[in-house]
Amino acid sequence: MKAQERVLKHRIDKSQADEKTVMKKGTFFKKHAIKTKYGFDRLVEDYIQEAMSRGDFNNLSCAGKPLTQAQTQNPYLDFTTHKLNKILIDNGFTPEWIMLQRDIREALDGMKDKIKKERIYYGEYPLNEMEENQWQEFLKNFAYDVKQINKNIR
Repeated sequence: MKAQERVLKHRIDKSQADEKTVMKKGTFFKKHAIKTKYGFDRLVEDYIQEAMSRGDFNNLSCAGKPLTQAQTQNPYLDFTTHKLNKILIDNGFTPEWIMLQRDIREALDGMKDKIKKERIYYGEYPLNEMEENQWQEFLKNFAYDVKQINKNIR
């Protein structure tokens, strides 16, 4: 109980203004500069809360329905590019970047399978000298294929 009493006393003391705490000329903006930093956001939030309490949002025509596709588009993609891609897709064409992405994924999957099959052929480590040379030669060729895929990505 003692802590609660202290908190209550502190709040009462803080809320009461004495002669020394009465506003002095030029101190208002210094005290409120930090508090008004997000003033506009706070104002908008207050208006929204007032409208919600009045029930202005209760009878919206789209309430409970999913958002339209226009609102779910990629926010980093400009509207023109989005619209062009949509027109292409609607007419049976696939945008170039999607085709390129698919080709890259297929090439990566093929390379993963290729390296797994090659590694199984050599068995467990340690490899003998001949197998080690063959494996290193395979890795050189594999590195060339990786460079080709990286060119497509850039």
